[in-house]
Amino acid sequence: MLIKFGKIEVIIDLDEARLFNNENPETIILKFKKGKLT
Repeated sequence: MLIKFGKIEVIIDLDEARLFNNENPETIILKFKKGKLT
């Protein structure tokens, strides 16, 4: 699931997962993608 975003994105997402361990992975991905797009 996370692999389709690319290796770098997966690594960052795993790092964010520790910061937002109470949120769903989908929410973390949306936050990451928003941060990259804006």
